[in-house]
Amino acid sequence: MDVYTLALVAGAIVSIFIIAVWSRYAGRKRVRDSIRKQYGKKPDRKEMDFHLAGQYFVEAEHKDTDGLVDDETWNDLDMSEVFQRLNATCSFAGEQYLYASLRILSQDEEKFSKYERRMSYFEENPKEREEIQFELYKIGKRPSYYYLPSFFNNIDAFKMSRVTFYRVMQAAILASLLLCLVLRTKWILIATFCLFLINIVIHGLMKGEYDTQLEVIEGIYGLMQVMRKLTGSKAGEFGEEFKEFYHIAADLKDSEKKFSYLLGRKRASATGDFMEVAATYITGALLLDCTMYNKIIREIEERIDTFIWLYELVGELDMLISIASFRKCLPAFCLPDFHEELSIEMEDIYHPLIDNPVYNSVRLHKNTIITGSNASGKSTFIKAAAINEIFAQTIHTCTARRFVLPPTYVKSSMAVRDNLMAGESYYIREIKSLKRTALSTDGRLPVFCAVDEILRGTNTNERLAASASILRYLQDKNCIVLVATHDLELLDMLKDSGYDNYYFSEQPEAEDVIFDYKIHSGVSKNTNAIRLLERIGFPEEVIGCANHFYQQIIVTKSQK
Repeated sequence: MDVYTLALVAGAIVSIFIIAVWSRYAGRKRVRDSIRKQYGKKPDRKEMDFHLAGQYFVEAEHKDTDGLVDDETWNDLDMSEVFQRLNATCSFAGEQYLYASLRILSQDEEKFSKYERRMSYFEENPKEREEIQFELYKIGKRPSYYYLPSFFNNIDAFKMSRVTFYRVMQAAILASLLLCLVLRTKWILIATFCLFLINIVIHGLMKGEYDTQLEVIEGIYGLMQVMRKLTGSKAGEFGEEFKEFYHIAADLKDSEKKFSYLLGRKRASATGDFMEVAATYITGALLLDCTMYNKIIREIEERIDTFIWLYELVGELDMLISIASFRKCLPAFCLPDFHEELSIEMEDIYHPLIDNPVYNSVRLHKNTIITGSNASGKSTFIKAAAINEIFAQTIHTCTARRFVLPPTYVKSSMAVRDNLMAGESYYIREIKSLKRTALSTDGRLPVFCAVDEILRGTNTNERLAASASILRYLQDKNCIVLVATHDLELLDMLKDSGYDNYYFSEQPEAEDVIFDYKIHSGVSKNTNAIRLLERIGFPEEVIGCANHFYQQIIVTKSQK
């Protein structure tokens, strides 16, 4: 080979090396730029599997079941949409930890104090925060990783069976190799070759069984790598605030090496390289991967609390950065204040899903009924109040300029639907929902009860009687009731019960139906159902007929 050819080959190798290095650098730069630009912005909406996001919540042990946001309340308040509005996490652990946090109410002042210190650190140290996000991003959100909480809770199911048999086969192949070196007979060589083939088959069968588990174990390894990176180069303020990170990184240092070997073999065998394929056959015949897999499973089982702590530390870290980003993109937010009174003070509260919100301020003295015309903002206000009750006791952040509340549980009866599969009508579902809310008022803490259009699923007279009875029952309970209704007669029936009255309405001077979405003290007697039919374009004959029937109903009522 002449000098010219050597120069070309060397140039090609150098070029390939430079391109690979540049591609790696450019890819990392794109990720860092994206992290920097996305922080403090509304997250892009993505399709997601809430079954996977909820795995940690489902698998965690919940001692105070009353302190959970149950499925009905979660669905009533569109909390899946709210979760997506909050979710700027970079890793599967952060996403799962955020989801679980939104469903577990807490009054732990020490925990919230820690949250505030750490979010302040992220705000004051943007470069460090971006580096943390970059490391979290490298873990990613591979679907198999989301099963890690279930893996921890069911570790026995992932142990290797027939371990003794595998050890015997491993010892047999090693003994036969030694005999080959000593005796070098044909029969020893044949026996060794047969053992080699048998062990390769065993390895193949085992690999098929534990490959799925290796995907989950790879998620644990990713968490360990993040912990090592974060504690390997940072000190000072980070070290002071995140001391437990250093403890767990040191504690799991030896474990990481074992994980690295097993996962390194898995990745290497997938490359298709001749040397790697040969190495795979050799390690497979010696059953080394099976042995290491068994050691790792045993180690996880023996130190399960440490590995769960690792998962939770990384998840919490990612969640707090997501909350800090959420705060930064809000038009206004506050930290909640807690008091012992059975009342809620809201100043400039708004719904977190509305980009250009209308603010409302009100003090709820125990129980309140809200009336108002259709589409005027009653339901949105009730949801905003209930969501902020949850926010205050989960992410320590309220979408308001001031929010003062007692520690409470949160229950709702709002978006009730019939259940054809269970043979339950709308009314049956509704009264079951109200019963669940009413019976929850005997717990350790008061209950915030959000009810929208109470008992709309039955005839007027019985609806009024049943609604008045339920609301009188709740008046004497340890709860704060916020209920919306169109039934003005209900207010007359409850006028001596102590319920406060507020309303939403359209602007009275407007010819069209124009809403200000502001809460007012008192009772609204305005109706707009027919005007809304006209506004959305129903034919004139429908509008005229509706007005005619409405006047007949008014006359009939006045004659009674």
